Amino acid sequence: TSQITIKDLAYMICDAVNYNGKIIFDKTMPDGQIKKPSSNGKLVNINCPIKYTPLVDGIKETVQHFEQKYPVLRGVKND
Repeated sequence: TSQITIKDLAYMICDAVNYNGKIIFDKTMPDGQIKKPSSNGKLVNINCPIKYTPLVDGIKETVQHFEQKYPVLRGVKND
């Protein structure tokens, strides 16, 4: 299993949306649960043609999909 920090995830999202500004983490807040272990072992062991997408690619694909569909969903006209 691989683990990712919230900080790393935040930077992945910033990269996907082309955000180059400053990220401020509120250090006055508690850190929360250090690890949330999970396993995809059962899923991997079934004979099913599942395509795994790396997290960074999935974030980028999600952002691209949102950017393409948002105007349609919100009724925004592209003039």
